[in-house]
Amino acid sequence: MIRRNTHLILKRGFIEFYILQLLSKGQIDIHQLIEKLKEVSLLWVEGVIFPILFDLKRNEYLLKENSSSEDQPTMRLYRITPKGADKLAALKAEWGEIEDTTHEFMTDEAQ
Repeated sequence: MIRRNTHLILKRGFIEFYILQLLSKGQIDIHQLIEKLKEVSLLWVEGVIFPILFDLKRNEYLLKENSSSEDQPTMRLYRITPKGADKLAALKAEWGEIEDTTHEFMTDEAQ
């Protein structure tokens, strides 16, 4: 049980990281976001993304806007906030530390 929960927590954290990274390149609509997550095998069930987006919005890391035009239905667009950009920078720094530690561990294990 602990192993499964740890896996889900790690995957959720990586999805948050990936979403913020995508949004740092520009706003994106929900359908594009879902497709990008599927492309990299981070989304196994579409419903998983909505609680993550809700938490990112609640923490003021992203903004959700509705966009509509006469010839297209209303689209949910997401964009990163300055606070979200700061969070992304912190996650990148943490990722670098994890990557270094993992590399050291794997190198030591191989010897």
